[in-house]
Amino acid sequence: MGVNDRGTKKWSSMMLPEHVVELKELRKEVSLQQKPILDEQQFQEFNFRLVLAQKDNLCVEVKYFHSGSIKIVKGYVDTINYLDQYIMIDEKRIISNDIIDVNIL
Repeated sequence: MGVNDRGTKKWSSMMLPEHVVELKELRKEVSLQQKPILDEQQFQEFNFRLVLAQKDNLCVEVKYFHSGSIKIVKGYVDTINYLDQYIMIDEKRIISNDIIDVNIL
């Protein structure tokens, strides 16, 4: 808690419970990140790295966007499903459109 939190705590006891809930939801919305916009060339590069990693059984680090935040998963590519547009990494299903970076480790 910083100096800015003091004001909210000071006045929250005099607020209606509905207002406290709304303030918490507003803080949560503000902390959410926006999904980065990628071009087709970046998607092709990610696909190339994933196929190479699957073929040669290499460990990858995949950054993906999920529920307003960026998540990271490390592991081996089990499945690349082009029809349903997802990949499986160590039993973790990641939607292809949510991928924002792929690195071979």
